[in-house]
Amino acid sequence: MDIFKKKSILLICPNFYHYHTSILNSLKAEGHEVTFISDYSEADFIYILLRNFKTVRENLFKNKHNEVIAVIKQNHIDTLFVIRGFFMLDEGFLKALNNEFPQLDTITYQWDSVKRFDYTLLIKYLKKAYTFDPEDALTYNINYLPLFYDKKIDDKVAKSCLYDVLFISSFTKERLDFLNELLLSNKYVAFKFLLYIPFFSFVKGLKNKWFRKNLTTFYKYLMFSPLDREKYFQLMESSRALIDFCHSHQTGLTMRSIETLGNEKILLTNNKAIKKEPFFDPKQIKLFKNVDDLNDILKNELDEYYQPIDVTSLFLSNWLSFINH
Repeated sequence: MDIFKKKSILLICPNFYHYHTSILNSLKAEGHEVTFISDYSEADFIYILLRNFKTVRENLFKNKHNEVIAVIKQNHIDTLFVIRGFFMLDEGFLKALNNEFPQLDTITYQWDSVKRFDYTLLIKYLKKAYTFDPEDALTYNINYLPLFYDKKIDDKVAKSCLYDVLFISSFTKERLDFLNELLLSNKYVAFKFLLYIPFFSFVKGLKNKWFRKNLTTFYKYLMFSPLDREKYFQLMESSRALIDFCHSHQTGLTMRSIETLGNEKILLTNNKAIKKEPFFDPKQIKLFKNVDDLNDILKNELDEYYQPIDVTSLFLSNWLSFINH
């Protein structure tokens, strides 16, 4: 399958778990020459250190701009593929890029909403734009494309699973409160919970009275580094269902949702926007509003038979092919 018609690609993407590596490897596996430049995000430790030093930060970003120009020239790049593109958000740089390389095929995919990360400059200056957020797609007249999954596990029958429900997420107070309420109200389901919090965020949290007071309760669920990819898929393989707990205003589907469906597991989610997807099937996708809803599902619906939803169009190689169709 020919993912990109062009053979010389510059990929700009944050170092986000293993996903940037998966995208890079998928492109290379198709025989393309790919150069990778890592992007920054507001959560990066170096950016947090520099965010109050405007001149230093601007110089840091300017160095990235120069690197992009140099790579395009030296490697004869004909396709620029930007995921997120935080350091690219400079109108002068984007204008110069278009002026110097008018034939460059420029594409952006956004896995954050505009409310969380304002990428509208990229929409203005890059030739193709895609988003995981259906509301942003309508508002800004760009292409809607859900996220992808990049690994298919060996399916196991339910009786061989160690856990009924797996919940792996980043740490927030809202998610922790949800977790505690679920555990207190449910004694008949085997749960596995892990919440990721960067260590410097953990240290910062110790200044908070609520955080210190409840630390002994939730400390056993914490991990200070992202879960290893293979360990993550081992846990998924050992689970019947996965919880996707989104913040209340989210409309785009999470990576966790797509990975769950791609690996034929039951998805338990509070993201009602998924009902609008053409692949929606209530037998495999269970919607809940609160813990009471979820407990009813766990008690009455977890053993129901379902035919796995076909989301192979969102497998990474197919997903990349769609972006450049």
